Amino acid sequence: MNTKEYNRLARRTDLSAGEYQNLRPHVGKINRLIHHSIGLSTEVGELNDLIKKFLFYGKKVEITHVVEECGDILWYLSGMLDAVGSTLEEAMEKNIAKLQVRYPNNFETKRALNRDLKAESKALQSKSGTKCISVGCSKPVELSTDQYCKHCLEWLGSY
Repeated sequence: MNTKEYNRLARRTDLSAGEYQNLRPHVGKINRLIHHSIGLSTEVGELNDLIKKFLFYGKKVEITHVVEECGDILWYLSGMLDAVGSTLEEAMEKNIAKLQVRYPNNFETKRALNRDLKAESKALQSKSGTKCISVGCSKPVELSTDQYCKHCLEWLGSY
């Protein structure tokens, strides 16, 4: 299975855009982002609980359970990316672009401790293409870390 097929099938099991809109109409598409962010935290907590029980209580770690939790994490992660108009592919590409700047040859502790955030940001921006997540808006975002275009950010600031 590839990431596009996964995302198509995963989105079938998500709430519809209308259902999210009805939750808190004044914030629009951000409802999906909130839902998936909280769900992601929950699933990471469940994975950490497996590890905690192994480390501190000697309980056996079932690989099937680890894979199940990672699948749940992937579901929420792909939903978060979809909510902001992005894809798993884009996230993977941006992550590798950033890591290539941070570690041009291989991992080095010195480079991990002394990151060039401007260079990393520039690498992320060169892979940009994310759209604003406000309802009815599809303008490009200003920076790779933004989720709203400049106009919508100004509107939210006055809310």
